[in-house]
Amino acid sequence: MSQSNLYVDIGHSAVKWRTHDSEVFSQSVEKFSEKSLPDNQSVWLSAVAHPQIVEAINMKFSDVEVVKSLSHFGSLTIAYKEPLDLGSDRFLAMLGALKHFPDRNLLIIDVGSALTIDVVNDSGEHQGGLIMPGLEAIRGSFAKFATNSQNLNPSSLQTMQLAKEIARDGEGATKLIELTVSGAKSQQMALQISKSIINSPLVKTAIHGADPNWGRFVMAVGKVFEYPVKLDDLLIHFGRGSQRLSVNVESLDAGRVNLDAISKLLQNQEVFLEVVVGDGKFSETVWGCDLTKDYIEENAFYTT
Repeated sequence: MSQSNLYVDIGHSAVKWRTHDSEVFSQSVEKFSEKSLPDNQSVWLSAVAHPQIVEAINMKFSDVEVVKSLSHFGSLTIAYKEPLDLGSDRFLAMLGALKHFPDRNLLIIDVGSALTIDVVNDSGEHQGGLIMPGLEAIRGSFAKFATNSQNLNPSSLQTMQLAKEIARDGEGATKLIELTVSGAKSQQMALQISKSIINSPLVKTAIHGADPNWGRFVMAVGKVFEYPVKLDDLLIHFGRGSQRLSVNVESLDAGRVNLDAISKLLQNQEVFLEVVVGDGKFSETVWGCDLTKDYIEENAFYTT
């Protein structure tokens, strides 16, 4: 490492940095300011979240190198068809492990806000990996459900951000889907219907292809037999804010639905949906990703 370099790691919950001869410093993302970083440095930056912090660091320093995952680097060959689908934190962890333990089969575990696991064989070939919530996120989720509290606190906000990143990091994914099911008669009803929609291959492929086929949402709702929903209670919102477009299923006049406008909303990298299933007071928000050809290729042509 050169003495002129500053190394910065932006994670989900903390920002860490050091120079060649310094200790490692760390601040929570809520308290971090680019003013905390030493001046007159060339910066090597790894970030898996918080683009606003990346932008602030780019504004402060004239020489910033943002690390991105590559298909091949040194002795490492990663398993992902699209290298940018692999977080730079996991990429750097594998490079570090190979440097310290060359020519060995490696299991690389990184425990932070998220827990990541990657396997590299003794030839430097990445065999695949996974990402899951870390211990604090899991504890926060258990606490939320145990108290039946809907009040957001820093821990649950962190868990929410992590859930989004896990969904965004899906194999072959090109779009993040945020789905809210509202108007349910119970929390369990909202949860079951939201899971049916977000996990539906027909819904996921429609969103990937920007196909405004609202009938697939109706199908996914109807599959939840224990919580039947009347068609005249069913309302589907595409997008949010001023761009929001709605489909009232029961009173639908097909000629009045702007399918082209809905398709345009579905082309965004982040797709926002709300499905209203009645006039109840319970709701649930879940996150998922689209289903792509790359997902099939990544999972169909290897043996574990």
